[in-house]
Amino acid sequence: DRSGNEVYEYTTESNENDFLIRWDGKSKRGLKLAAGTYYYEAVVTFDVLDPTEQEKTYKGWIQLLR
Repeated sequence: DRSGNEVYEYTTESNENDFLIRWDGKSKRGLKLAAGTYYYEAVVTFDVLDPTEQEKTYKGWIQLLR
C-alpha cells in the first residue's frame, strides 16, 4: 500500500508447475484494495547448476482498476 505495507504474498512449492500469479486485487485478509498503482518485488529461485545464478529479484508495478 502507500505506506509500504505488504498487501499480498505468493509462494510456490518446487513441484508446482503453474508460474502465473493470479492476484485478484484483494489484500491478505480478503478485502478489496483501492484502485491505484501497486509496486511489487519478486524473488525467484531457479533450479540451475551455477549457485550464483540461482536467485534473481524482479521489481515492477501493477495498475489496479476498479
